[in-house]
Amino acid sequence: MNRVTGILLDETGDIMVKNGSMVIDDSTRQNQYLILVAQKGEYKEYPTFGVGISDMLGDDDVLEWKKRIREELTKDDLKVNKIDLNLQTGEIEIEAKYNK
Repeated sequence: MNRVTGILLDETGDIMVKNGSMVIDDSTRQNQYLILVAQKGEYKEYPTFGVGISDMLGDDDVLEWKKRIREELTKDDLKVNKIDLNLQTGEIEIEAKYNK
């Protein structure tokens, strides 16, 4: 898997700190998560970027959500190999790696 190194965030969204220093490591999964939860318009520089996954629950169009997820991850230069999605439980499994 291609690795993208970046600053990691903790579970509250703050910069992760260990031993007095911010943690820098593979940020691929974190980036995928941030893309999924971002609503359109949330990133000022990229107003059409983000999946808005919180809107998924209560919807029944699995193919449309898979398409949205694939499109948004691809915008971040991720090659998506697999998306499994369960709209009833909200479970998502993504296999994707950066093209870099």
